[in-house]
Amino acid sequence: MVNVKFYRTHTGHSLSVGSLHLTTADRAMVAELIAQGVPDTTILKKVRESIQVGLFRRVHLLSKQDIRNIRKEYKLDDSSAHQDDATSVDLWVRQQERLGKDSPVIYYKAQGTEDNGNKLSESDFMIVLMTEYQQKMAKKFCAEKVLIDSTHGTNKYKFYLTTLLTVDEFGTGCPVSYCLSAHTDTGSMQVFFEQIKKCIGNIKTKVFMSDDCDCYYSAWSVVMGHSEHRLLRTWHVDRAWRRNICAKVNGNAMLKSTVYKALKTLHLQTDREKFSELLDGFLTWCAEEEGTEEFGKYFKDRYSWRAHMWAYSYRIGLGLNTNMFLEANHKTLKYSYLLKKINNRVDKCIQALLHRTRDSLFQRLIRLCKGTERTTRSAEISKSHRRGCGINKELIHCVEDGT
Repeated sequence: MVNVKFYRTHTGHSLSVGSLHLTTADRAMVAELIAQGVPDTTILKKVRESIQVGLFRRVHLLSKQDIRNIRKEYKLDDSSAHQDDATSVDLWVRQQERLGKDSPVIYYKAQGTEDNGNKLSESDFMIVLMTEYQQKMAKKFCAEKVLIDSTHGTNKYKFYLTTLLTVDEFGTGCPVSYCLSAHTDTGSMQVFFEQIKKCIGNIKTKVFMSDDCDCYYSAWSVVMGHSEHRLLRTWHVDRAWRRNICAKVNGNAMLKSTVYKALKTLHLQTDREKFSELLDGFLTWCAEEEGTEEFGKYFKDRYSWRAHMWAYSYRIGLGLNTNMFLEANHKTLKYSYLLKKINNRVDKCIQALLHRTRDSLFQRLIRLCKGTERTTRSAEISKSHRRGCGINKELIHCVEDGT
């Protein structure tokens, strides 16, 4: 028989505030704040500002881990239907299917399941989201502009988040569909676009913008048909140039800087005749200058013959000089909805996307009803108008009617 000494209270240390549990009342108070949608940092601020002299309690040592435990205890995390992420997503999708045509899920394929009729393998994963509001926006504005891009970092499985976006009458980027998938190859994107076509019909767009990868436009052309203009994202083109200048220009930093400045002058030139002259001059200079021959050949083979995709002189009147709509959308999602945190779960990413869509709906309603929420585009238009009003009338000449 073993003798055991039992201590009814703490042993090995003195009774301290840090070793106590949160009281039921304190946990309920924090749970109420969580249910109201108060951010974790604001909860910590409220609790810590409530300290009074002589009334220091365990709740004043509240941490983010305590808040996570309370959220789990009171089942306030509505984004997770199950501890296992795959099961949680599957349960959520089945729940949405009961909504019929009101379901935001227009396509779903779990890993390990067969997908008859499509190009996805058994190991592939894909879910396509498109709410009723997004369908209406796509029908209204996608005939003018369609932008697409993929990003990672929204889940731990390295699934890509592909966003199809358009631009509304306020000059604001509007996401019209999301696709979480294991790949972004032509086959996967073709499946994505086919589901959109089944949902809202064929989209014949005037302008299609994507990065330099051919998979997006190839898939779009097969499913929806060719667009009138195909544009490349400015940021991707600029990054490719800078990388290849470092790799292919054989010279010092001054020579590399000169090549890059010449490229940007080409890129930003808005007069098409002047652009053609500059392009011919740049190619000639690269062929004759020592150290730039390899880069000149790369630029000629890769970009010179398709200047209509990247040069600003071919974008006049199209309203898409840059790719800031896509960059702003991804930044908003990661910073405002995923709170700059490393997100591990797909179900949380899906909920963040739906919250983002809901908020964009209300932002549009505010602009339509009150006209008080300004956008960067509307601010630039107002600024240009004010500058135009300040031009000396003697310097303005009528070329033809309306010009």
